[in-house]
Amino acid sequence: MMGLVKVSNGYLKTHLRVVAESIKEFFPDASPEALSRSISRYKDQNTWPTNPKLNEPEYQGLQTILMNAGLVKERQAYDG
Repeated sequence: MMGLVKVSNGYLKTHLRVVAESIKEFFPDASPEALSRSISRYKDQNTWPTNPKLNEPEYQGLQTILMNAGLVKERQAYDG
């Protein structure tokens, strides 16, 4: 998995626009330029994940956010 992580992080550094285009369908109102800036900002503030594995503390944090937003009603067990 570490090889995949290294490749994806390196690819992101040199292909920001391609990555932005690949996620465009999830953000139909955003321009590729806005998506590229957003991705770049996430990378710069170290909030873009560098590893695709979601560890338990991050998983629990995500559940808290989803519960507070009313998107889920109960916590699910971590199965990492």
